Amino acid sequence: MFHIERDFYDDDKLYEFVQSLGPQTTRQFDQFNSVYSVNGIRCLIADRYNFFGILDDELIAYGFLQKLKNKNNVVTLGMVMADKHQGHGYGKQMYKHITDWGLNRYTKIWSAVYEDNDAVLHIHKSLGYDLEGVFVEELNDGRSIFSL
Repeated sequence: MFHIERDFYDDDKLYEFVQSLGPQTTRQFDQFNSVYSVNGIRCLIADRYNFFGILDDELIAYGFLQKLKNKNNVVTLGMVMADKHQGHGYGKQMYKHITDWGLNRYTKIWSAVYEDNDAVLHIHKSLGYDLEGVFVEELNDGRSIFSL
């Protein structure tokens, strides 16, 4: 059974999860590209509201909300799903849970989604996120980023 926890904390399991992600997934969630150790995991998740998607005792998703500097009531959202569990609805459940939790505490949630990540763009739109702008060819690989 799939469920979401806020207090799950196991550095080794989260590190194993990050290491299991395929290149396409880490291309979409590039924050994990620089995680090379368990200590790197600790640095990555510090100062965030963390959410962990668990399926039958297996960590299959990680999401977070992080306060934006100089914006008291705005947080940014990020989420990544294990490759083999994508396309089964768990990502939408994670996004909905994190969004609901965040909107009970903050006035705005901001998210950045790469232009070629159609599934996540669809999830955001189905949850009521509005497109606010596009960072055109912002990355070295020529992709644009949608600001939602």
